Amino acid sequence: MSQTYGLYQTFSSDTPEKDLSEEEKKELDLTFKILNTEQKKAVFFLIIEHAKITEDYIYDPKNIIFPYNMIQNENSIEFDLENLPIKLKWILLKFSKIIDKSN
Repeated sequence: MSQTYGLYQTFSSDTPEKDLSEEEKKELDLTFKILNTEQKKAVFFLIIEHAKITEDYIYDPKNIIFPYNMIQNENSIEFDLENLPIKLKWILLKFSKIIDKSN
């Protein structure tokens, strides 16, 4: 029997229990600022997937209530890294290491 893994499952294994270092947080914040639209969508859906799996969050595209105090401003969604669970921060850091930042 074969298993398929989504993006979230790929990055969610082997995450430390301690929070990111200040340097890692700065690196992640800088990365978020330079992502293209598709990469931002991937980050958004990683966050949503984490909330669905760990907190029984229900994503309703017709009436979106964002988890972790995320806010929608015009054409973007903003969040404070400090409001995210530690495991999710590590998942996003892992994701940030493999994306093309030259866009």
